[in-house]
Amino acid sequence: KDGAQWMVGDNTLALEKFGGFADNTTDCTQAMSTCLLYGKAIYLGSGTYKFMGSPGVEYSQMRDPKVEIYGKGMGLTVLNLANTAPYLPGIRINNSGSSTPNLTTTRMSGFSIGRDNPDGYTGIIGPKSLWVRYSSNVVIDGIEEYGAIGFGIAATNCYVVTIRNCIVRDHKGGSAHLSGTDGIDVWYGAHNNVYNNTIYNIGDDAISFVGNNTTPVNDNHATNNVITNCAGSVKLFGSSFGTEIGYNAISNCLNGGVTLWTDATQTEAGSITSVNIHDNTITSCGGAGATGGITINATGDSYAQVIDNVTIDNNTINNSPKGIS
Repeated sequence: KDGAQWMVGDNTLALEKFGGFADNTTDCTQAMSTCLLYGKAIYLGSGTYKFMGSPGVEYSQMRDPKVEIYGKGMGLTVLNLANTAPYLPGIRINNSGSSTPNLTTTRMSGFSIGRDNPDGYTGIIGPKSLWVRYSSNVVIDGIEEYGAIGFGIAATNCYVVTIRNCIVRDHKGGSAHLSGTDGIDVWYGAHNNVYNNTIYNIGDDAISFVGNNTTPVNDNHATNNVITNCAGSVKLFGSSFGTEIGYNAISNCLNGGVTLWTDATQTEAGSITSVNIHDNTITSCGGAGATGGITINATGDSYAQVIDNVTIDNNTINNSPKGIS
């Protein structure tokens, strides 16, 4: 390229060209990390790619600010994360030190990613399976995530996020409550769409939108998802503006079906406003604390926590200790 650095001439990349093989034996960590540096579409073959480390990339290291990873389909292309110490995170697309989205595109589809035997893990909950930070135009489509020992799929400080047609399942501990093992998490950012996903056996919230008063999470849509046997279901937490939660089928979630919850631990005021909860079918949800099919809780100590402008329309709530609380 410049006498000091060579560039790959291909328009698409494969891990096999960088020493990664879908044989469930070869450690593909370095091969994936190297491919991500080039900002070109990565196509994965059929089989199981094993990762003993944490494949990822920093925006500042990339030749071109975009990420694309495509597999052959759920169950056909498998990314097998290490289930032995040090239990590092899975794929990380990151921009540490930034306060605004820098990646222009992040697209991933057509593979399974997870850990075998997550219940054998005894360390601190936290390593995420798939984590994107500071990106615009994020599309995560048709991915199966399983066996998480932290969040399954997480988007943080991103702008225009779509997470659809995914299966998120069987995190550590199953449906028994275990904080930090959420299914799909969107933190801060705006224009977030989470739809047509199937989520089950999760020990925290199946889908959560999280913000604070300084960095709220705005214009959120959680629609047409199927959620069952999770500790929590769809939650708005902290501060947000403009959220639709509709057409979801939710069942057997002890901490509630749909939950709006400000954060009493914040050192600032918080508010959740302009929420439309409609056309959901909620069955056998709630019972932990004051939770029910739909739960609204504005708690606070020294700082005001406000929830307002909430519409609840045409929902069906069955066999739950409380309907709306």
